[in-house]
This record gives sequence, structure tokens and C-alpha cells, in this order.
Amino acid sequence: MPKTRLPDFINWAVLISFAVLTALPGFGQTQANWRGGTGNWESYNWSTSPNYPNNTFNTYYDATVGTGNGDSVTLSNTVTIDTLTLGDSNNSTNFPSTLTVASNGSLTVGVGPDPNVALWLYAGGILNVNGSLTLNAAAANNVNGFSLTNYTGVINVANGGTLAITAVQGQTVGVANYGAINLGAGGTGGTLSLGGQNAIFDLTSLGGAQMAFYLSGGTISGQTGTEELINDFGSVIRGAGTVSNLNVVNYTTIFASGGVLTIRANPNNFTNAAGFAAGTVGFFNDTNASAGAGGTLTLDMTGQLNGGYAAVPVINEGSIAANGAGTVNFTAPAGTA
Repeated sequence: MPKTRLPDFINWAVLISFAVLTALPGFGQTQANWRGGTGNWESYNWSTSPNYPNNTFNTYYDATVGTGNGDSVTLSNTVTIDTLTLGDSNNSTNFPSTLTVASNGSLTVGVGPDPNVALWLYAGGILNVNGSLTLNAAAANNVNGFSLTNYTGVINVANGGTLAITAVQGQTVGVANYGAINLGAGGTGGTLSLGGQNAIFDLTSLGGAQMAFYLSGGTISGQTGTEELINDFGSVIRGAGTVSNLNVVNYTTIFASGGVLTIRANPNNFTNAAGFAAGTVGFFNDTNASAGAGGTLTLDMTGQLNGGYAAVPVINEGSIAANGAGTVNFTAPAGTA
């Protein structure tokens, strides 16, 4: 049996520090700062006025909303930028810096020459995704790094909203969370969509504390079915919703509460994160997957790969348990023992 992998948080911390130290403007990059107050993204309230941040042929925008005096910006158009920063980078304010991507809005971040993190959230940073937000980790030079670093901010993906992270083939993409990421508010839920052939998406915390991805009817899903999701150091997936169309490696905590949390793992490429051969395992649990009172954890391993099934749908080297009045269900592929 392969040995448990040591957490990657030390390596991720080094990468983040390097990104901060090397965040220098590149060719054609323009810093655009919101001047404060409430308004639309497409307004004249930017330091680059009369132009608002939206990449052109040879100009790439690094947009910042974070005066520390209470900002609220609404985006209801189609916009592409290089990087986005929300909140006070000095972590010294309690006033919010809010960006709302409206239901008719579409924002793509990570298109440009900056090799560093596409999205930063600091103290007071609030990102509401009612429409579509895409973080392009496949952008120039952004290989095996972070697409998103949330220090103490909040990301709300509303019902019907989509936060998508895209990667190149075989890329490892970090999603660092030291705040809160909420997927949905019941009903249809919001979606975290992860895309990239054989790409690995590593959910991790910063600073050692456990930080959560809250599902309220929300979904975490792979776009091609060949992605791998690692729930890594300090990260918690909790609530009710669905994790599907990718294989899942759990090194920390998955907790079902307030309804049914379904892990519908795909026994696809299953790269070397846990040391198993491709196509052999759907769900690898190293630590804790459980259901609390009022919660049901369903492990649905009926996914197929090229007409076949995983040799071992689930490998458990930790604990899979129902706590109190919780329930755990397991659905095996047809014909497996």
C-alpha cells in the first residue's frame, strides 16, 4: 500500500512568497485601481479613466478594488483582465471591498503575461459570483502555481453562478483558502468547475487553520472527467451537494451536513498523488470522511472509464463514519464485490 503523502502546504507557502516577491509589471501591463465608493465596473471610477480594466491587444490590466473605505463594484458585461485583487493587502481594515459579477456578467482573470496568482483576496475582500468567473491558470508561465489565494476574504458563488478554474494538460493548480468559499445558497446551488486534461487541483489552507469550502446544494465538478481533486492540508469540504466527474483524494476532512453530500468519483487517470496506477481508484481517503446529524454522505462509485470500472472503487486509510444521527451510503459499480 502506498504511503501517505506529506502535506504540500510548505511548498505552496514558498510558491506564494515567490509570487508576491516577483509580482512586477510585465510588458503592456497596466495597474487599474478603483477610486472608491459604489459603481459599475464599466464606469469612469478607475485610475485608468476613461478606460476601465478590460484587456486589449497589447494592454493587460491588473485590477484592484480595495481603498479600505467600503467599495462596491458590479460587473454586468464581458471583461477579461490579467489579475484581480480585492480587499486591503495590509489586512488592516474591516470595511468591505466587494465585487459582484452579475447574472449577466462574465469575468475572465489570468489572461496576460503575469506569471503569478490570478486572484487575490485580502481583509474585507468579498467576491459575489452570480454569473460567470473564470480563472485561467493555463495562462502564460502560470504552471504548477496558484490560481486563487484567499487570505481572509469571502467568495460566494450564488445559485446558478459558476466559478471555473482552467488548466493546461497535466498542470497542478493550487487553490489556497484562508477565508471562506461558499457554493450556493440551497436550491440549485453554485458550481466550482475544474477543467484540464489530467490536471490536478489542490485545495489547501494557509497558516495551519482549517478553512472550508461550504456546499449548500453546490457542485464541485470536473469538466473532462480526467481531473483530480486533492482536499489537502487544512482544507474542509462540508455541507450538502455533489463532487463529481473527477477522482478525489482526501487528506483532511469531508463532512456531510444539512442534507446529502455525494462523492461521485471518476476512476480516471488517478495520477501519482496517492501512488496508484491510472484508472484503478475512484476515491482515496487518508483521513476523515463523515456525516453529522442531519447529513448523509453518499459514495457513488458507479463512474466508468472507457467502458470499464475502477479495480478498487474506494481505498480508505483513514475513517469513513456516520457520527450521531448521520448516514453513510456506498454504491459500488455493477459486478464488483
